[in-house]
Amino acid sequence: MVDYPDSLKRLINELARLPGVGQKSAERFAFFILYEDREAGKRIASAIQEILSNISVCSRCNNIAESDLCWLCSDPKRKKEFLCVVEQPQDIIAFEKSGAFNGKYFVLGGLISPLSGVSAAELPFGKLRRIVEEDGVKEVIVATNPTTEGDVTALEVKRALEGLCVKVTRIAKGMPQGAAVQFASPFVLRDSFLRRIDVD
Repeated sequence: MVDYPDSLKRLINELARLPGVGQKSAERFAFFILYEDREAGKRIASAIQEILSNISVCSRCNNIAESDLCWLCSDPKRKKEFLCVVEQPQDIIAFEKSGAFNGKYFVLGGLISPLSGVSAAELPFGKLRRIVEEDGVKEVIVATNPTTEGDVTALEVKRALEGLCVKVTRIAKGMPQGAAVQFASPFVLRDSFLRRIDVD
């Protein structure tokens, strides 16, 4: 049977592992690099190597970082009494663009999802509780996506912080059900943030 060379198959298979990239798209990308723009391929490889060498996870909030702490955890001007809990680092960028928040963040790295096999035990709720205690946080704002998984995770955040003197709120449902925070407009995020509600 005729097939691609092993090195090309390997590239196609690795590209196909990326979110939203299927086998056909991976082949198209690989052949573009091979035939159309080899220099682009070198630049892509260099950029990937650079982020793998220079970008890590913030030891405190789980955001992306170029040192032990991310730029937000290192900023003394941020109001540490307010903590916004998000699913992914991309959500932080979306909120920062909205200009609605000047506190600190905490990245869960996922949402509780029984269908995907993600339980509360696999998310860093213990670390979240420790930070809330250490920083004397007065309000935790849960800014998960308006989905069933986001709702369940918001309730788990409240449960994880039981016994602490902290208010737990959730951004208002200004976004359509099922929408992703990172793709919402700054106006919608600002409005959702300002109209936040208590988590019940």
